Amino acid sequence: MLLGIVVIVGWHGDLPALVQISPGLAPMQYNTALGFVLVGMSLLFSIRDYRRTAAVLGGFIGALALLTLLEYGLDRDFGIDQALFKAPLMDQTSHAGRMSPLTALCFLLSGLNLLLAGLLQRRSFRSFSSALFGSLILALGGMALIGYLTGLVGVYAWGQMTRMAAHTSVGFVLAGIAMLGWVWHGGGRRELASRRWVPIPVGIACLTATFVFWQAMLSYERQTALQATEAMADSTSGLIQATMDSWILAITRMAQRMETAAQLPRREEWESDARNYLEDIPVIHALEWLDSTSVVRWVIPLEGNKELIGTNPNQEPTRQRIMLEAQRTHATQLSPALELIQGGQGVLAFSPVHREDEARGFVVAVLHVDQIVESILTGRGTDDYRIELFEGASRIYTSSVPTPDEQRLPSARSVVTLPGASWTVQVEPISAVLAGWSPFIAIVALAGLIVSLLVPACIAFAQAAARRAREAERSAEQVRENEERFRRAFGDAPIGMALVGTDGRWLRVNHSLCRMLGYSPEELLATNFQTLTHPDDLNADLDQIKKIMAGEIASYDMEKRYLHKSGRLVEASLHVSLIRDRRGQPAYFVSQIVDITQRKEMERMKSEFVSTVSHELRTPLTSIRGSLGLIEAGALGPLPEKVAGMVRIAHQNSERLIHIINDILDIEKIESGKLQLHLTNIRVADFLREALQGNQGYGEKYQVRFELEQAPADKVEVAADPDRLMQVMANLLSNAAKFSNAGESVRIRARAQGQLVRIEVADTGAGIPQEFHASIFEKFVQAESTTARRFEGTGLGLSITRQLVEAMGGKIGFESAVGKGTTFHFELPQVALQPAAAHTDGASGGANRRVLIYGDELTMTGERPALPRILHVEDDVDLSNVIDAALTGKAAVVTATSLQMAQQLLSEQSFSLVVLDIALPDGSGLELLERLDQDSGKAVPVVILSASETTHETRSQVAAALVKSRMSETRVVETLLALIRKASGTPSR
Repeated sequence: MLLGIVVIVGWHGDLPALVQISPGLAPMQYNTALGFVLVGMSLLFSIRDYRRTAAVLGGFIGALALLTLLEYGLDRDFGIDQALFKAPLMDQTSHAGRMSPLTALCFLLSGLNLLLAGLLQRRSFRSFSSALFGSLILALGGMALIGYLTGLVGVYAWGQMTRMAAHTSVGFVLAGIAMLGWVWHGGGRRELASRRWVPIPVGIACLTATFVFWQAMLSYERQTALQATEAMADSTSGLIQATMDSWILAITRMAQRMETAAQLPRREEWESDARNYLEDIPVIHALEWLDSTSVVRWVIPLEGNKELIGTNPNQEPTRQRIMLEAQRTHATQLSPALELIQGGQGVLAFSPVHREDEARGFVVAVLHVDQIVESILTGRGTDDYRIELFEGASRIYTSSVPTPDEQRLPSARSVVTLPGASWTVQVEPISAVLAGWSPFIAIVALAGLIVSLLVPACIAFAQAAARRAREAERSAEQVRENEERFRRAFGDAPIGMALVGTDGRWLRVNHSLCRMLGYSPEELLATNFQTLTHPDDLNADLDQIKKIMAGEIASYDMEKRYLHKSGRLVEASLHVSLIRDRRGQPAYFVSQIVDITQRKEMERMKSEFVSTVSHELRTPLTSIRGSLGLIEAGALGPLPEKVAGMVRIAHQNSERLIHIINDILDIEKIESGKLQLHLTNIRVADFLREALQGNQGYGEKYQVRFELEQAPADKVEVAADPDRLMQVMANLLSNAAKFSNAGESVRIRARAQGQLVRIEVADTGAGIPQEFHASIFEKFVQAESTTARRFEGTGLGLSITRQLVEAMGGKIGFESAVGKGTTFHFELPQVALQPAAAHTDGASGGANRRVLIYGDELTMTGERPALPRILHVEDDVDLSNVIDAALTGKAAVVTATSLQMAQQLLSEQSFSLVVLDIALPDGSGLELLERLDQDSGKAVPVVILSASETTHETRSQVAAALVKSRMSETRVVETLLALIRKASGTPSR
C-alpha cells in the first residue's frame, strides 16, 4: 500500500523518479498504483476480520483488472486507463495509461483472493484460497523482478504491449508475501504446516514460475535469433548487391571496349573475348551479340544455344522495354526473372553498344539466378539459414525447400537494388541456429518441472514425517494412557482378572481374583491354574486351550470350579482370550473370572422352589379342577341352578389359574435353559386332526368352529416334540378362538413347501394393530392391552409358542389386517420319506404303546374292561378321590399314599394299571419302577401322573407320562382306560 501511495504522489507531483525510477525503464501506471493501495487496504481489513469490506474492495480490484485484460484481448479502449489521471509520461507506453497485461493478471488474482476470503465461511477454505493466489502472485512478481535483474525482457514484457514496471514487480512480490503471511497469521504456523493442501499452491507457484521463465527464454531465443537473422539478411543482400554490381560492370566494360574499338570485332575475336568472360565469371550462362536489328547473331557457348541464333528478343514487350531503357541510359539493364531456355530461373543483362551515338547492338549476358546466389553465398556461413530471393511477390530462389510441417521461424528482409530490377532477400534461421539455445531451454524447463514436482513432494514428505512423528507421539502417549488405564482397570476390576502364561502359570493377577480364591498375589503367582482347578473340570478347560492355541477359536467361555485356599469350591464363569506377539505366536492368555457361587446357589434354590411350586400348586389345583368338573358334570347328582352357576364359575377360574401356573413354569424352564425336547417323527395330517379334537373345548367355549381346510399327504412328517408341538397348536387355536366372533370359523391349513411344512391358523377377528406387530411375541403382551383386559390370559402364550417353535428348528410369523383377521403360521423341517415298513406309530414292543402326553395332546379310545383295578400311588388323597370318582363304574381305584404301602399292595393284590406320582413322602416314585415286576409278580402298565415333567429316559420306561393340571379329569380317565384296554392283550409295562 505504501508503494502505491508513493507512486501516486510521484504522478501528482510530477516526480518521474518515483514513477519511472530510471528513464530506460517502464513507468508504474496510475491505475497500478491505485490497485496497490486498494490491495493493501483489503489485506488490512481482512486481518481485522472486516471480511465483507475486504471482499468489496477485492471485487473492485478484480473488475478493474478484468476490464484491462479485455481491452488487450478485444483491442478496445474502455476509457478506464486515463479516467483518473493524465500525464505526458503515460504516452511513453504502448497504450497510454494502461497497466501491463501481466500487472492486470496479478491484480485479477489478488481481487479473486480477497473476494473469496470475504465470502468463504470455513477458515480452511480461506487459507487454501489465499495460499494458492498468494503463491501465484509471488511467483509472477518474482519472475518479473528476476527478468529485470537478468535482462530477460520476455518475463515482464509481452509482445508490443505495455511492460510491467520494475517496482511493480517488487510490489507484487510484497503483496504475495503479505497474502501468505495473512494465511500464516490466520491459521497458525503449526496448523498451516499440517494442512495437506500446502504442497498444492507451492507446486502451482513453482510451475507458474517455470512456465514464465521458459517463455522468457524462448522469447529471448527468438529475439536473439531475429537479430542474427536481420544481420544475416543485411550481409547477404550487401554481398549480392556488390557482386552483381561487379558482374554488371564487367559486362558493361565488354560493351564499352566494343564501342571504343576502331571497328566492331569480328566473330572470332568476339567469341574469344566472350570465352574469357565465361571463364572469369562462371555465373554467366551464355553471352550473346545482338546486331543493330536486335537479332541474335553470335552466342557463346553454342552448345545448347543454337536455337537462339536468329531470334529477336525485341519482339517480347518486356525485353523491348528493357532494351530501349538501356539504349536511352547507355547503361546495362537487367530483365525481370524468366524461365531460361537452358532451364531454371535467370535474368538477362542487356548492355548497349553505341558508335557515334548510334545503337550498333547489345551484349547480352544470360545469368542463372541459382548460380548467382550460390556463388555469392558459398563459404559465407549461411548454412544455418534459409535464403530466399523474391522479385516482387515471385520467389526466384530458395536455398532449401521447407516441408509442410516445418515450423516457420522469425525472418528478416533486405532489398537489393539493381539496374532495371529490385530483389528482396529474405533470410530465415533454421533449427540449427537454435541448437545452442534449445537444449539449454529444454534443460531449464525440465529442471523447473522437476523442481515444481520435487518441492511439493518434499513438503508433503516433510508434512507426512511430521504427522508420523506427531502420531507416534500421540501413539506413545496413548500407549501410556492405555497402559495406565489397563493397569487401573485390571487392578481395580470388580471381577477376577489374570494374565496367564501358555504353560498355565499366573503372570499377573488382580486383587479381586486374590480375594475370590483366598490367596495373596505372591502365593497365587507361585502356582498355576491347573493346581487350583477342580479335577473334574480341568480336562474341559485344557481342551478349550488346545483349540485356541491351534487357532480354531479366538476365545472361549465356560463355567468351572476353583479350589479356594480354605478348601471350599468356588464356582466361576471363565472367559479366556489369547494374545499373540508380533510374529503371531501365542504370548499369554487374558482370563476374566466371575464368581458365580451365589448365583448357582440361587439357581438351585430357584429350582427347588419351582419344584415345590409345581408339586404344591399343581396337585391341589388338579384336585380342585377335577372335583369341580365332576360336580359340574352331575357325577354327584343334579345341583340347584344357582349352585350350578357358582360351580361353573369356580371350575372356569380354576382352569384359568392352572393355565397361568403352567405358562409361568414353562417360561421359567425356557429361560433357565432347562427345556428338554424329545424329537420324533410326527405325521402332520394325523397330528392336526388330534389337535382339533383335543382343543374343541376352546371352540365350544367361544362358540367358534375349528375347520381343517387343507392338510398335506398322510406320509408328510416333521421332526418335533409331540407334547410341545401340541402345546403350540393349543396356544394358537385358543388364541384364535378368543379373538374371533361367535359363530365364525377358525381355519387350519398345512402344506409342504420344499424341505419345510407350513401350518397356518387363520381367524376373522379384529386383527392386530400395527403398533403391536413388533412386540406381539414378547412376554406379557396382548394386542387388546388395557387396565381391564378384554380377554383372559397371561400374555405369555405367544412368547412360549415362538420359543418352542424355534427350539424345534422352525420359524413363526403372522399376517394381520385390522378388522379382517389374523393368520399365524409356523414352519418346521420336513422329514425325508422313509419306506413304509420303517415307520412306527410309537409302539414300544408288543402291545405296550409308549404314550408321551403333555397337556391335552391325545385322546385314546378302545374297549373298556369290566372294572379293572388301578393302583394310584399318590400322597394327596383328595386327588386320588377325584380320580376314583371320575372312574366310578369304569375302574376300581386303590390308593397308596407312600412307597411302602404301594409295595405291600403290589405284593398282595393284582392291578391292571399303576398310576404313579414321583414326589412321595418316603422317596421318589421312580424307585418303585425298579422293583415293580418282582413285587407284583407280573408286568403292569405304569402311568406317571406328577406335578413335574419327567426326563426322556424315564418316559421310555413307562406307558405314559402325564403332568398334573395339563389334562382335564375326563382326559385323564380316558387315557387310563385306553392304556388298560391296550395292555389287556399282552401284559407289559
